[in-house]
Amino acid sequence: MTKLEHARNLMRVAGLGATLLAGSAGIVSANNSTMVSGSNQTTGFSSSNMSNTTTNSSMSHQFNNNGTANNSATANVTSGNNTMNQNTTAGGLMTGTTTVSGGYTTNVNSMSGSVAGTSTGGGMTTANFANGTTGANSSNHNNLNVSSNKNMTVNNNANVSNNTNLSVNTGGNNASQNTTLGGGLSTGATNATVNYTTNANSGAAAMSSMGSSMNTASVSGGNSVTGANSVNQNNTTVNNSESMNVNNQANVQNSIQVNSNSGNNNVNQNTSAGNVSTGGADLNFNVMTWAN
Repeated sequence: MTKLEHARNLMRVAGLGATLLAGSAGIVSANNSTMVSGSNQTTGFSSSNMSNTTTNSSMSHQFNNNGTANNSATANVTSGNNTMNQNTTAGGLMTGTTTVSGGYTTNVNSMSGSVAGTSTGGGMTTANFANGTTGANSSNHNNLNVSSNKNMTVNNNANVSNNTNLSVNTGGNNASQNTTLGGGLSTGATNATVNYTTNANSGAAAMSSMGSSMNTASVSGGNSVTGANSVNQNNTTVNNSESMNVNNQANVQNSIQVNSNSGNNNVNQNTSAGNVSTGGADLNFNVMTWAN
């Protein structure tokens, strides 16, 4: 008695590609402290007196993230292609179930960036102005101009290619020219699972616009003992501006090729043979892509 039996054969090929290309930047800070004192005192008749102060602060940051991920996997798994021929009495031919699983998890250009002032503020200007004992018909001015600008530019460019080629086989068996093939021919199932998860150009770019992170001014001013027909002024101007530009480009290509076989079996020229049964083919695909 000759018996060829393939016991259950569980074959798992796992291809997992985890690619992380990240760009990040911490807080970009500016903290300027300025103290200004200006006064026009004891000015002459019809005189023109002026005290001018200007403070400027500028902050700019650019994030350039270029990510490329190429993932490729090939698997050829078989429990088939068996031969059982020219036996007087054979128990049967059975092939096991074959399982193949593979996938990729890819994170490209996952970034976090911010432009903000420090906890103590973007900048403080303290000014004390005074016009006192001014002459008749005189012109007396104290001027303060405070300005700040914050700019952020984020450029994300992502290219992701996922490619999987699977061949799963429990078939292609041959049982011929046997006198008695008691157990017949039975093939196991084929199972293939492929999972792709791609996350491109994710994250956040933040710019603080809270007052505590911008330029501020604390000003005290006064006019005392002013002359007849005189003009006495204390002027303060504060300008704050912010701008943000985010440019995202993503190119994601997913390719899956699966060849699954539990058939192509040959049972012939046997005097007595059992049944021929083939296993099922189970294919599962899960593709998830988040971009921009």
